Formats: sequence, structure tokens, C-alpha cells
Amino acid sequence: MSLSLLKSFRSPEQIPHVNRILAGCLSAPQDEELENLQSITLLIGAQWSASTLIGAMLDAHPEIVMSTEFNLLRQFRMGLSLKQASRLMLYNARNFRRNGARWTGYSYSIPGQHQGAYKTLRVIGDKKAQSSALQLYEKIGLIGEMEKKFGLPVKMIHAVRSPCAAMTAMIARQNMAPDAALDAFEKTCEGVALAYRRYPGQVLLVRQEDLLCEPRHVLRRIMAFLELEASEDYLKACASVINAGMSRGAAPVRWTVEQQDRIEDLIDRHEFLNGYTPD
Repeated sequence: MSLSLLKSFRSPEQIPHVNRILAGCLSAPQDEELENLQSITLLIGAQWSASTLIGAMLDAHPEIVMSTEFNLLRQFRMGLSLKQASRLMLYNARNFRRNGARWTGYSYSIPGQHQGAYKTLRVIGDKKAQSSALQLYEKIGLIGEMEKKFGLPVKMIHAVRSPCAAMTAMIARQNMAPDAALDAFEKTCEGVALAYRRYPGQVLLVRQEDLLCEPRHVLRRIMAFLELEASEDYLKACASVINAGMSRGAAPVRWTVEQQDRIEDLIDRHEFLNGYTPD
């Protein structure tokens, strides 16, 4: 959807159904609707930390369009304007809904809400959590550059889960070696930490455990952060998709002593990991 779609606009004859894609991207939102935008939202954090669930819940809100795996930071670096990004992100969100809102074996369909649609567009955002964090690790100034070019504040939602649980999922589901998972997780944490330091007040911590236990409370916090209201119908619909299977983990990893020391050091260094253990 990201780089390949952008290339298709340069060479549309290379992909099928380009007229349908162009029509979908160019139909909405209109220029006057973009005037209602009040912020851009990025999900950041390690993989398998409930970022897809958070993104789906946000996209279900009548004033938010939230794309999935669009990689807004990368697209911004490639020169997309706010109008182009908004239209492509809406197209992305509509496709996600049309495809059943399924991701990594789960359904993230929120019944009776506004996934892939909106009433008044006030927030646009993207769920590409780990990639976004890694890009901030490489260049933290991207947020400031985006704010300057788009003329809107960028608010980041940091999805967090137990380090060992997140890395165990990376190892099991992506066939990663433990050291590779540790390296990726550490860089992700460093990118997130830079965001907290450089943009205080623009990052909201959301723990997976809290979201699964108290979804309504967590969603109210998120909406307050985004300066939006949340109806009871919306909160009830979002809470209804929570199920016990969302917290299931893969088989435990046998960490070496050296790897456990690295995990413990990460927890000690990053305040947002406080309360987790290296096992």
C-alpha cells in the first residue's frame, strides 16, 4: 500500500485497477474537510503490543481516520503533502474495513462504528508502531519537520507490553533469533525514549494490560489526549471486541543469563517499562 502504491502513480500501467485506486484516493476528504483537522496521531512502540487494536478502536471513532501499516513517516519523507497523505490514509482505512479488519489472525472489526469512514475529520493517524519508533531513533526531528510542513501538532500513542512477552511473540511469529529480537526491541525503546524527551506532553503511554482489563477507561484517556469526546455507544462497541485470546503468548523463551541482563538493563533505563520483569 505504501511504496508500491506511490510507484504506481508514477507508472500506473504497471498495476491493475489503477482507475479504481485513483478514484478512491481522490474522492475524499475534500479540501474544506481538511480545515477541521486538529492533529496527526502516530502509534509507536514494539510489535505485538496491541497497537493494531488501538488503531482499530481509533479508526472506529467518528472524528478519526486511522490507517494500518501505511508508514506515514516514510511517506512524509518521500514528499507527500497533507492532502495526499489524508486521502491515501482514508483509502487504506476503507480497504482495511472491506477486508474484514483482520490482522495477524484476529478480527478488529468494531460493530456499528465508523471504521473506514468519518462524520467530521479532526484527527488522522497511522499504525506502523515499530517502524515509526525506529525511524525516530534514526531521526527524531522528523516530528518537528512534519508539524512545520503540515501545520498540525503530532501526537504519539506509545503501545507498551511486557518486554519478554513482546519479544517472545517476535521470536515465535516472525522466526527471529532471540538476540535479533532484543536488538530490535532495544532500538525501538531508544526511539520512543527520544520522543518522550524531545516532545514532552505529546506522547501518551498505553499499556496492553490496562487496555485489555479496562478498555473504556483507557479509551477515555486517549480521547482526552486527542481532545475529542467519546460516546457511550462508541466505548461499549470498542470494549465488546476485547477477548481473552488477545493476551495469549507464545511458548516461553529460554533467555541466557546475558540476555536476561540486557532485558533487566532495558527495564531499568526506561521509565515506561517500570513494573515489568525480565522473565
